[in-house]
Amino acid sequence: MVNTSHADARPELGDIRTEWYRVKPALEELLAANKHLQWRPTHIYTECYNGEADLWLVPEGFAITKAVTDTWSGRRRLLVWIGYTYKRGSKAFLKYLNYFDDVAKELGCQDLEIWSDVAELEPYYTGALGFEVMARAYVREVV
Repeated sequence: MVNTSHADARPELGDIRTEWYRVKPALEELLAANKHLQWRPTHIYTECYNGEADLWLVPEGFAITKAVTDTWSGRRRLLVWIGYTYKRGSKAFLKYLNYFDDVAKELGCQDLEIWSDVAELEPYYTGALGFEVMARAYVREVV
């Protein structure tokens, strides 16, 4: 079982303006490794700057979250939109899972949603952590 109950595991809310020097290169790295992603670093900056998304800082990296409302059900979710760790394979988010549950509750969200294309993480999320896979997207360019 994965330990997610680190009492001292508290991400700090960051200011995108002062953290851009390290967030932007990380976002560019994610885009280079994941050609299917449609956002650009400036989109992330704008969403955080305008208060539509939040930047969370941890020693291992950072996360970008945003509260979203499902169009059909009306359920609110805290979406962990982007997660970045300086050391790959650290599963750092798991350490902060309980904290983000609390953030979701404070924002009136009923669900916590994580986007990831790292297949190796699926057993951790769907096992003891209780997440379920909602969908998998497959995209092919039409030529």
